Amino acid sequence: MVDLYSGENSRYIGLLVTLGKMGALKRPIEITTAELGKELSVSQQTASRWLRKLATLKWVVVKRTINGNIVQITELGKEILNEIYMDLWVVLHGARHKTTDRELILSGIVTQGLGEGKYYMSLDGYVKQFISTLGFKPYPGTLNLTITDGIDELGNVPPELISGFYHDGRRLGDVHAWPALLTIKEKKVAIPCAVIRPVRTHHTTNVIEIIAEEYIRGKYGVKDGQELLVVIK
Repeated sequence: MVDLYSGENSRYIGLLVTLGKMGALKRPIEITTAELGKELSVSQQTASRWLRKLATLKWVVVKRTINGNIVQITELGKEILNEIYMDLWVVLHGARHKTTDRELILSGIVTQGLGEGKYYMSLDGYVKQFISTLGFKPYPGTLNLTITDGIDELGNVPPELISGFYHDGRRLGDVHAWPALLTIKEKKVAIPCAVIRPVRTHHTTNVIEIIAEEYIRGKYGVKDGQELLVVIK
């Protein structure tokens, strides 16, 4: 990842964030450099120069039109925004730095979920992001744990952001994801997985959902009431 906060790159963060707030992360938007300049309190010429630089950095793609520019943030631009988000999470929540070697261990009891996980884990809008962000395609379903120890510390660990999207005419929400290992002591296994929580969740605060490439209940015989450990780095 590039150094965002020193040198010339630091000048362009505000423009990238502004474009994101205008919707350019989700879809191409049409805007003039005069409008961008007004939004950023800089001249039209400066806004034009910064926009060209963002295109050179491959943070955005720009197509000129007779009325201005059509702009969309690229996957690299999204990675830049996610890096800023993670840094701000650390600042605002007083969290440990994301490169630390410390581990967070959660202890929890397997509980019956609402059956919604299978539906959401089958949607391409989420699945593609889980693959690119976490490195695996999740089994279409989630394992619910009621956490008995360590849940207060979860808010101090900066998560990966899985962006929401529109599906069948309604907006599905953003999801926080933490790469983890699920430990089943009886089986002496540690399963690569992720803890996920909707940014706006209806669950009680001590309930988390686990996703993994494998069907955990079926493959390992996990039952309701069983105690498991989740290790988040």
